[in-house]
Amino acid sequence: MTKMFRALSASLFLLLYVPVAHAESGTIALGRERAIEYCSGCHQVTRQQARPEPVPFPEENARVVTPSFAAIAAKYEGHDKELRAFIRAPAHPMKEQQFLSSDLDAIVAYIHSVEKNW
Repeated sequence: MTKMFRALSASLFLLLYVPVAHAESGTIALGRERAIEYCSGCHQVTRQQARPEPVPFPEENARVVTPSFAAIAAKYEGHDKELRAFIRAPAHPMKEQQFLSSDLDAIVAYIHSVEKNW
C-alpha cells in the first residue's frame, strides 16, 4: 500500500506542478523579452548584457547609474505590489511606463527570477 501511495502522490505532484512550472517559465521568458525590448536601454536586464551608460538627469546637471535587474530583484524581493507601483509611477529620471498588465506581470516575474548577485 505504501508503494502505491508514493506512486499516486508522485503522479499527482507531476500533474499539478509541471503545468504551473511550465506556465511560470513561459511568463518569465516573456518578461525577459519585454525587459530586453523596453528596459535594456537604461538597465542591465541580463547578466550577459553590457552595463548601459548612465542616463542624463538634466535637473541635477548629472548622469545617473541605473540599477541592474539583479539589484532591483534584491531590493524588491517579496514586494511585488511595491515593484509594480514603482514601475508604473517611477522616480525621476525614470520615465513613466505604460505597460499592458500582462507585460508588467511578466517583467515582474522575470525580475524576481534573476540571480540576486551577478
